[in-house]
Amino acid sequence: MGQISRRSFIKNALTVAISTGVGGAYISCGINSSRDSISLTPQLNGNKDSWTFVGDTQWSQDSNKIIYSPVWKQRKDRYSDLLKREDIAYPSPEVLTDTDLSVEFQTFYWSVTNVSIVVRAQDSVRFYCVEFRDLERKGAKYEVRVFLQDQSGYRRDIATGLAPHSELPERWVQRGPSQEEWEQATPGWMKARVQAKGDLIRVLVDGKVIVEVRDDTYPVGRAGIMARGPVKFRNLSISGKVGNLNPKWSKIDKEYPAYFRPYPDVEKTYGDNQTYPGVTRTKNGDLLVWMSVNGNPHEFNDFLLIRSSNEGKTWENPVLVKKLPDGGRPGFFFGHQDGRLSCLYTYDWRSKVRGPKSAFSSDGGKTWTTPRPLLVGGKSLYDIPKKGRIGPYSPVTRYSDGTLLQFYYHVQTVEGGEIESNAKRRDRSLVIRSLNDGKTWSGPYYLDRDNFDSNECMGVECADGSIVAFARTLRAPFMWMNRSKDKGITWSKQLSSNCTGECPQLLRHSSGVLIMGSRGYGIFMKTSIDEGRTWSQEVRISLCSGMMGLMEMKDGRVMVVFHEAYRTPTRIRGHYMRVENDGTLVSA
Repeated sequence: MGQISRRSFIKNALTVAISTGVGGAYISCGINSSRDSISLTPQLNGNKDSWTFVGDTQWSQDSNKIIYSPVWKQRKDRYSDLLKREDIAYPSPEVLTDTDLSVEFQTFYWSVTNVSIVVRAQDSVRFYCVEFRDLERKGAKYEVRVFLQDQSGYRRDIATGLAPHSELPERWVQRGPSQEEWEQATPGWMKARVQAKGDLIRVLVDGKVIVEVRDDTYPVGRAGIMARGPVKFRNLSISGKVGNLNPKWSKIDKEYPAYFRPYPDVEKTYGDNQTYPGVTRTKNGDLLVWMSVNGNPHEFNDFLLIRSSNEGKTWENPVLVKKLPDGGRPGFFFGHQDGRLSCLYTYDWRSKVRGPKSAFSSDGGKTWTTPRPLLVGGKSLYDIPKKGRIGPYSPVTRYSDGTLLQFYYHVQTVEGGEIESNAKRRDRSLVIRSLNDGKTWSGPYYLDRDNFDSNECMGVECADGSIVAFARTLRAPFMWMNRSKDKGITWSKQLSSNCTGECPQLLRHSSGVLIMGSRGYGIFMKTSIDEGRTWSQEVRISLCSGMMGLMEMKDGRVMVVFHEAYRTPTRIRGHYMRVENDGTLVSA
């Protein structure tokens, strides 16, 4: 397509140089005093007041004309409050039809960090954005994704490609750089260019076409840059044809997609940090959301149980379930058919105390039986592996015939290896099962004993009663997938799927649609209408990149609970969505 050209002058044409409302002067050429195209090289210094910012306004520029995202100045450590924040900068108020934006960027190995280019923004919520996300442990490449964000704030993936970048030292990729050297941990400058002409969107990286897709949802709008985390930009340029937007571009203060907090705890009764949520139902149909809390006056990994008896319209005061004196962390709560709740206590991989242990409550979690080692096949689960440790990932799931399954993974390392290095780990996914509502468990049943790249896993039931499972990988770019026809005892060989993401959560909706939630640089959902053989493109329902739980409501809506961040003051969020028969997800 090439650079969009500026029209030359003809008789009686006027040249207009404009510096107001734009970050730096630009020349606009037109016929009979009307401008029909622009070409900008925006600068921040001296012109910041003329930029439009969504999110934080503390963008900056140095003497070398390098632009820095706001987090660059605000960072305290590699885990500051990034998982619930994006910052967008629009250098110009101009509305463009055909658009050509190019910029060079650097991302860094520093918690959540990525770059996006925004084009044809209708307002601060609706736009196209092209995201560049480093695959890090899964390859020296940027994943390039074209998203369409609608009025609900849902960001729908419409095209994806890969752009290679330079290799980084293995220790940076596997464990992350030290606090002192993270500014050197970058693949270096990459040149990105996004062209939108008519219904065609083309993305180039370092001059090579990576993605081309056609979509006519938004024919006109503003253009800008978006950053998560500490990012550098330089050589930003924007050109294109001037258009009209009706109604005019506006900044919407409300955050979308809409969400609620089951327990906001504004008084910080249980500290200032809520993480690791999940959800279950009791025998009488009540919802129970669980969450870890941290901060005075409570220890890290004490847990709360929050109950709702009206499908999430209101939530009762929480019940506190404390961490065990030996370090056992409560979690993985489950409502049994006899009315009891179970709780699984887990232990850090490095703990001298072995787990997991289980306990039961008959009064809604107020009091618990003495925790006992979880027995699988009559043995303590921690005694079964000869090397390494086994720990749980998924919540307990009840299937149509009453079978309970819970998915675990077995962690080992090569000799001299460390758990923090995926290159040195040897993980395998497995499952345990119960035919008597959790009174006894059998197993473990490995999903593929020969696959040492498979860890966090979950399975969902298909119409014929079989189970299809998806597992997070350590190094492979796509999730592993396999099936069981006997409710988890035997499995087909794990094969690479076409599904990306981490930490899968799976749900069979009453409509028959399968829903998969996963996290990456956000909370993502995809659906299958053919029993897991193929999956829709992803929908990002939140920019938060935390763990989640899924539960269908009695009216068919699906509730998602997830945490906003990890190591900073944060709260558990909830969101409702509806699923259409064709698998389309819409905000509810």
